[in-house]
Amino acid sequence: MDWECSGESTHNRTARREPRSPVLRSAFTLVELLVVIGVISALIAILLPTLRRARQAADSAACLSNLRQIGQASAMYRHDTGRLPFFFTLHRGGDSVVPPGSGTGTTVQYSVFSFGGRTTHDGIASGCYIDESEKPLTRYIARDVAAAAPFDGTRTPAADRAQRELFRCPADPPDGLGRPGFQPDYLCPGIASHYQRYGTSYYANRGFAQDPAITRLAWQMLKSPLTPENVDHFNVAVSRTILKWNAARTVLCAENWFNWSLFYQAMIVGVHSNSQPIHNVLFLDGHAASITMVGTDMDRPANWPANVYFPYRGADWSEFDERSSLMGAEYATTYTKSSPWSFSTPETTGAVAP
Repeated sequence: MDWECSGESTHNRTARREPRSPVLRSAFTLVELLVVIGVISALIAILLPTLRRARQAADSAACLSNLRQIGQASAMYRHDTGRLPFFFTLHRGGDSVVPPGSGTGTTVQYSVFSFGGRTTHDGIASGCYIDESEKPLTRYIARDVAAAAPFDGTRTPAADRAQRELFRCPADPPDGLGRPGFQPDYLCPGIASHYQRYGTSYYANRGFAQDPAITRLAWQMLKSPLTPENVDHFNVAVSRTILKWNAARTVLCAENWFNWSLFYQAMIVGVHSNSQPIHNVLFLDGHAASITMVGTDMDRPANWPANVYFPYRGADWSEFDERSSLMGAEYATTYTKSSPWSFSTPETTGAVAP
């Protein structure tokens, strides 16, 4: 029997079928998106603290570099004048400093921001304004500082002040970096940055004024009538005395919250840390280092008067001559009863009662 095939074989029909097009996916599924978001969130949580610490370490290194350069400027100033940038000024009231040969004044004042930096903010409280030409270390850092001249009563507008970035800590932004419980703008309301207020993020040592040798000099030399000349002689004697101290331990200046810690007897977190009282400090010998404060740094004799500033010392630093009897009970019960200084703010020291 003959079989007749009326169509193509199954094999041929299969071979001629059109290939199927692959299915194209145009988006992630919801589950996939959630997984990606979760992974990114985990990476951010892991990396952010690391990045923050890296930024803080970089800022701290730049801050220490600033301090070392300020130390070099201080060494040049000392070479030229024989003095340290710790000095008191004579006032009659207001911002004006009594210049040599122009009579007498009424108060002697020391400011922790007078050693260097830009001009203070024009909104600062009366008696605290200082032009950069009166800050001795500034001219060792910048060439365009005007010659010192008697203050004419006109404050330079804040926007017109020259920048002196060496005196600005990288962790002191224009809007400030406050600490809970402390009001840094009280002398210049609305200006929270130390650099913007005082022209410097770094505060000079002022605890030296309570060293027994310095207080004795004050009572011996600062007598009525107060003249620019006898205040200048006092400043020379202060420098000569401090230069005999241990330069590797004596604080020259430090980032601002270090000084505030001492004034308020509080373990304030440093600007280069999230939780620790670590502060950058410059010493008289020119070296700069990060120090960690501990509770015993705030120790003072039990009978020390509550309203009298006590200078402090730590494992690696000191505000005063550690060879003195300052930590002894005898000094605390006798000499400080007639301390010549008033420590009413973290930034200023005055006035002598001659």
